[in-house]
Amino acid sequence: MSITLYTPEEARQRETFLALMWALSYPGRIQTLPEMRSPLVDPTLNSFGLIAEALLDLETSYYTPDADLRAALHATGARVLAPGEAAYHFYPAWDETGLSQASIGTLLRPDDGATLIMAGSVEGGRRRTWRGPGINSEIEAHLNLPDSFWALRAARLRYPLGWDVYIVDGVQVVGLPRSTQVE
Repeated sequence: MSITLYTPEEARQRETFLALMWALSYPGRIQTLPEMRSPLVDPTLNSFGLIAEALLDLETSYYTPDADLRAALHATGARVLAPGEAAYHFYPAWDETGLSQASIGTLLRPDDGATLIMAGSVEGGRRRTWRGPGINSEIEAHLNLPDSFWALRAARLRYPLGWDVYIVDGVQVVGLPRSTQVE
């Protein structure tokens, strides 16, 4: 019996995907991305490159307002689309304009809601209480994101419509699914 081993690239993508999966499965818990360098982007945007390697392919689409990241994400083969049409949004810096156009899906196809990958701090922000699937009773999360993000999320979220969000801080990532209630 022969066992196929992962190539280093496959292992990196697998570990990244698992961190992302657990981040949305257990909202508010910090997950760790692999500390391997992504060949897609320079070190300052490395976590975004790791996530792009794991999520983007020829069948997906993305939007980012960052020109350097856009050029790097092109290497995945995914299509770059307008903010209202893209499945994945990458925000290494705050951009309310693009975010306000991100799809929340439709009642017929709620899975068409965008997945947002945003830079932020996973500690040190204002305390907010989270409740919902994957959370035992409630948790206190201290994400440092602009208040305008929380206001925009509250205005656009109408479960099952909304966004699934990953907050990236270096190699740490926290998931915020659309099913999570934040107070």
